[in-house]
Amino acid sequence: MKKTHLLLSSILLIVNLSLTAQTKQDSLAIKKVALDYIESQHNVKPKQFEQAAHPRMVKRTFWTDKKLVKNI
Repeated sequence: MKKTHLLLSSILLIVNLSLTAQTKQDSLAIKKVALDYIESQHNVKPKQFEQAAHPRMVKRTFWTDKKLVKNI
């Protein structure tokens, strides 16, 4: 009885995972967003960045002024 229950549970788990797996279209969409984000940062293209970022995204950064810091 335990083996049957384990086998049935395993089959249901595999079926469930295959039904919720990432599709080829999902993979292409993820790749496009990632490339849009990276390319827009290197080529300074605000319109391309808008396609990649969520409207509520807030990007923060910091830097050091090399003139003010010695030994850089």
